[in-house]
Amino acid sequence: MPGVEVRWGRGALAELRGEWEGLWERCPQATPFQHPAWLFPWSRHFGGTEFLVATLRRGEALVGVAPFFVIEGDDGGRELLLLGTGNTDYLDVLIEPGVDGAVVSELLTSALEASGCDRCELRRLRAGTALLSAAPSAGWEGEVVEDEPCPVLALPAEVGRLGEVVRPGHLARVRRDGRRLARRGVVEMVWATEANVTELFDALVELHQRRWRGDGEAGIFADDAVVSFQREVVAEFLRAGWLRLFALRCEGRTISCHYAFSCRGRFYNYIGGYDPDYAHWSPGALAVLHAIEAAIAEGAREFDFLRGREGYKYDWGARDELTLWRRLRRSGADRGEQAEARAEVVGDQGAR
Repeated sequence: MPGVEVRWGRGALAELRGEWEGLWERCPQATPFQHPAWLFPWSRHFGGTEFLVATLRRGEALVGVAPFFVIEGDDGGRELLLLGTGNTDYLDVLIEPGVDGAVVSELLTSALEASGCDRCELRRLRAGTALLSAAPSAGWEGEVVEDEPCPVLALPAEVGRLGEVVRPGHLARVRRDGRRLARRGVVEMVWATEANVTELFDALVELHQRRWRGDGEAGIFADDAVVSFQREVVAEFLRAGWLRLFALRCEGRTISCHYAFSCRGRFYNYIGGYDPDYAHWSPGALAVLHAIEAAIAEGAREFDFLRGREGYKYDWGARDELTLWRRLRRSGADRGEQAEARAEVVGDQGAR
């Protein structure tokens, strides 16, 4: 397709990094999840081995990037997914502002046809993205359904006005717990820097896992790949100035760790962990309160709790922001031809 190029392999992603970052900077609606600082570590730890990226240029300038990976289904079919699918809260392609949104159809069609897939799952799309209406080539059919929501708290301009948006009684209870904890000894917040970021991240992993082990379950950090992935992201986000990782300490003991990031007026509340021995003083809720206050202080307009309908998010006054899931399937008439072509496509992967 004119203007669109599809390239295979993790190396193809890496070669685009500088231009990709520049395009992201020119896309004001893009989240950190579309930045190479998130997606490149993701590709090193997840997604298997089949990566492809569809790009669009106007002259020499990169104006569109659509990164994907391919998985093999249990039925032997091939499935195309946006890079980051699985543990990424917002997914999308990047398109230069002012470029006709119809080019998203070109990018999607080129990726679908090059991939040899008969299914495509476009998950966690925000309302308004051109991917929701991009037209694939003839022979594809699909639907759009609701995906997991991301509860978001609209932040007031001042900390003193938090009571106007937080559920009645909740803010008072958390602050009361904070005063009770302070009576045990000095309470302080320690923010991540280049000097202590490894120490704080290790504490986050340990506290998060300790809490989940106490409930007889495995937390997300039980997976070594997740730990390695997030360790890279933390380092990348620290360099970018987005990282908001901190520890809450009482009498010198770390009782809670919180991992968040802040970018373009939105504070993303990713994950936390706390010492179960201090559960009586609600260290997890206290960490969220400190994160919200920090977000307000730096001028953030929204506090995004990210995907999931956990009850505590609504205690803080968050309201659901929907994400959408677009499912595409090759229509029945074309599946036979696609099955014949699949062996050739698969056989070419080693050279790509």
